[in-house]
Amino acid sequence: MMIVRFKGGLGNQLYQYALYLQLKKLYPNAIVKADIDEELNAN
Repeated sequence: MMIVRFKGGLGNQLYQYALYLQLKKLYPNAIVKADIDEELNAN
C-alpha cells in the first residue's frame, strides 16, 4: 500500500496530486491512497 500525504501550499498539493495519479497509473494492482491533512483547512 502506498499513501500520498497532501501537505503544504497549493503548489505542493498539486505536485502531490500529480504523484498520486502517476502512482495509480504505474502500479494498477497496488493500493494507492491519498491522506488529506486536516490542518490544511484549519485557517
